[in-house]
Amino acid sequence: MARRLFHCPSCAHRLRFGAPVCGNCFQPTPIWNRRLPYWLAALVIPLLGLIVVAS
Repeated sequence: MARRLFHCPSCAHRLRFGAPVCGNCFQPTPIWNRRLPYWLAALVIPLLGLIVVAS
């Protein structure tokens, strides 16, 4: 069973994580519901680690 943590802002349909569009109304999902591209995650995660270590 999939965990559905996010809702569509247009129709309140419960969204699967990583879905680019709502399965009910086909509107784009919020950016925080989508998976990060691997190259972006490879940049962001080490930067966050450096910020935590430096503070």
